Amino acid sequence: MAQFVKPLEHAYPFIKHSDKWFFIFNGILDALGEEKGTARLQELLIELQERQKHFHLQDYLKEYLREIDEKGFTPKNLYFAEKRFKRWSELNADADFSAQLFTLNELYETYRLTELENRYPGTRIRYFLDTIFSDSQPEVRQKLTEILRLVRQNNLTYEDRLKLFSEVRNKFKLSEREEFFLSRLSYPHLQPEASAG
Repeated sequence: MAQFVKPLEHAYPFIKHSDKWFFIFNGILDALGEEKGTARLQELLIELQERQKHFHLQDYLKEYLREIDEKGFTPKNLYFAEKRFKRWSELNADADFSAQLFTLNELYETYRLTELENRYPGTRIRYFLDTIFSDSQPEVRQKLTEILRLVRQNNLTYEDRLKLFSEVRNKFKLSEREEFFLSRLSYPHLQPEASAG
């Protein structure tokens, strides 16, 4: 920590006020891969607990590992695509659904997220969950997170995914916006003006 984090904070003071641990932990997983990187971070947590040191770091690490277990690793391409969509959304708060979908799809291509799907199954679900569905009711988000976890663990078939998305539609009263984007999540090639019915 003294050799890496503190010199960075000195050179770039804004880092002190950002979620630096997320970037450090993500960098480890990016370098080692999700499986090896997670195993290494779990070893670090055990080591810190045994030494009874850096309790704040332990808290950050536990939260990070919990999120990795729940949603999976966020590769840098996915992270930046999500951030860019959120910035675009703030600047275009009145954009209609078609414009939002166009931008989502454009960023999905620009950041080459399709290529991530093989290494990180559920990338598209995660992308929609953290952008379009970020303000949805907690129950809807929880159900989509469960679907994401199932896809990550079992690499479900397209048909299995469709059944799970149908459960979301049948179980919850969705807004018009949620219906529109859940259809596009279920059927990625569906055009903005087309009906999923």
